[in-house]
Amino acid sequence: MPAQEKLTPTEQNFAYLIGLGIAITIVALLLIGLGTIDNADITTSLLIVGIALIVLGVGGWLIMVRPWERFDDLKTPHYAGHDAHAPAEEAAPVAEVKAAPVTEAKAVPAEEAAPVPAAPAAPDDLTLIEGIGPKSAAALNESGITTFAQVAAMTAEQLEQAVKERGVRLVGNAANWPQQAALAAAGDFAALAELQAKLKGGV
Repeated sequence: MPAQEKLTPTEQNFAYLIGLGIAITIVALLLIGLGTIDNADITTSLLIVGIALIVLGVGGWLIMVRPWERFDDLKTPHYAGHDAHAPAEEAAPVAEVKAAPVTEAKAVPAEEAAPVPAAPAAPDDLTLIEGIGPKSAAALNESGITTFAQVAAMTAEQLEQAVKERGVRLVGNAANWPQQAALAAAGDFAALAELQAKLKGGV
């Protein structure tokens, strides 16, 4: 049950009764011990009255209040005081971490790098090349091919593979892409326009 902050009126009455009985009993015992009253009947009566009040108070409290019906489960703390004595949970055992044996790193032969020059900071508009549409240009950019110089340095097969690996289907082929890219990289857009006029669909 939760902690009881105040006594009920019934509990207060029984507490006063028990307290009065204790006080009378103490006074009677003091009088008997000091021997200040010659009449032993008075001190004996006081002692009997005090004990009777204590018995009546405790008995009435047990009958009226019935405190055993309101006790909480001591195994499950409900209010401050019980939880302080609750057994602490056992700490989970810490698993020992064994260091993995250090093995010597084996040299892995590097794959042959594709002949793609390093791309500059600013990419070129690859859609200026006849046959490269927005999807093909995006596929090339995802492959790291972003400049005319890179396209000019690659073969048609390498360019087609880079586009197809990104799931883009080519309408024609990339046979003339390196030639066009070389003109664009050199800045000769007039010659590029003449070449593109001769091409049909990038072929």
